[in-house]
Amino acid sequence: MSILFLTCGLPGSGKTTLARRLEREWSALRLTADEWLHELHPNLSGDELDAMRDPVERVQWSVAVRVLETGGNVVLDWGVWAREERDLPDRGTGSGRPGRAVRARSATGRTAASAV
Repeated sequence: MSILFLTCGLPGSGKTTLARRLEREWSALRLTADEWLHELHPNLSGDELDAMRDPVERVQWSVAVRVLETGGNVVLDWGVWAREERDLPDRGTGSGRPGRAVRARSATGRTAASAV
C-alpha cells in the first residue's frame, strides 16, 4: 500500500530535514515546493515567490497522485501548518482505491511514523 507523508511545521522547524530522511527510509518521492520555486524562479524572493506557490503545488499534487496510484510512496514537504492544508489525504488518490496517510515527526533525532 502506498504511503503519503505530509510535513507540518513553521518555517525553519526541520520539515525538509525530516522529509529527506523519510525519502531515504521509505524509498519515497520527495516533493518540496520551496526547492521547485527556487529552481523555477531564481530571481524572485519573498511575496513574489509565494505568489507562484499554488501552481507549483498543483503540479506536485498531480505528480504525487500518480506516484501513489502506481504503488509508490510520497513525501509532500509543503509545511501544511493551516488545518485545511492538512486535509489533503481526504482528497484520495483519484483512483477510487483507499489511501493511507502517515503522520511523522522527529523526536530526539529519530523518525517516528504513525497511521492517521
